[in-house]
Amino acid sequence: MYFMKELGQHVPASRVILNSQDPGSAWTALTNGNKEALVQKVFMRITQRPVEVCARTLVNAIVQGKSTHGKLMVDYDVVR
Repeated sequence: MYFMKELGQHVPASRVILNSQDPGSAWTALTNGNKEALVQKVFMRITQRPVEVCARTLVNAIVQGKSTHGKLMVDYDVVR
């Protein structure tokens, strides 16, 4: 996150838009290997979202444009 923020200060938004996105937690092929770990189970039980919701937040980050350059986005909002 901090790297993206710093990089955004050195690379102009006219060349490429850089932002960091937090789509949330979901069980996917990348996380399924940890399904039996107790800490992971508890964490996911509290924070889990449908994969489709997480994907929508990523698409939202793409379409926002230059206003998100060098920023952190959580869900649908720019937070830094």
